Amino acid sequence: MKIQRFKTNDMSVAGVTNTLVVGEWGTGKTTQALNYQNTFGKGLILSGESGLQSLMKSDIDYIPFDGFAKGDSPFRDICKWIDGSDEYKKENYQWIMVDSMTELSQLCIREEQQHFEAESGNPQDMRAWGQYNRKMLAAAKMLRDLPIHTCLTSLQKSDKDDNGVTRYIPLVEGSTIRENLPGLYDNVFFLVRKDVQQGEKTSVKWYTVTGKYGGYAGKSRDAFRRLSPVEEEHDITKILMKLTMSEADYKSKMKKGASQ
Repeated sequence: MKIQRFKTNDMSVAGVTNTLVVGEWGTGKTTQALNYQNTFGKGLILSGESGLQSLMKSDIDYIPFDGFAKGDSPFRDICKWIDGSDEYKKENYQWIMVDSMTELSQLCIREEQQHFEAESGNPQDMRAWGQYNRKMLAAAKMLRDLPIHTCLTSLQKSDKDDNGVTRYIPLVEGSTIRENLPGLYDNVFFLVRKDVQQGEKTSVKWYTVTGKYGGYAGKSRDAFRRLSPVEEEHDITKILMKLTMSEADYKSKMKKGASQ
């Protein structure tokens, strides 16, 4: 049997992206959907609806997590619709955002606990967590592997390691999902807002942490080392374009920036 071999230096950085965006309340996670639409075109938000008011002036399709027939797992039904329906394919979406994984995880574990409570009478049946972990990881992988741009958002929580050092992690239910979700996605960005006092005036600066920095475990598939661990940029699609543009386009962009 002949095995086909490839060269890593023949790979292209261009293509679709998959990104986990983490941040506190009010750091602009949901409004990244507008940036995705402006950069990549038509998209779809799968939403818990708690923060979509910030997008009321835009025109973006969305489906609530419970937007399908009331079965035992409405979000699973949405995933099946995305993964195989002609109706979804006709829309020709260029990106999908899940806003947020925090709310989705709360919904999914509640569904599993209710299911096992009805079966065994025990709402704390540990089988619920096993099913929850399996379904959440499967959904995250399915969305990641779609041939379009994928963005998951999550609230942020702080935690201390065994040495008492603060680290920032996604706020989702269950340690298994919390620890494994960042590893599934190529890019993990943390949105950070800083209030800067200048005399009597206070201004706001926005940053995106894309690498390991001060307790943040950001990461990116940055083969050409184009990113700083902290980017002074709030629009993550600009960062993604920086990652995926060709070397010639990147050099041209840097040259123009230096001349301005």
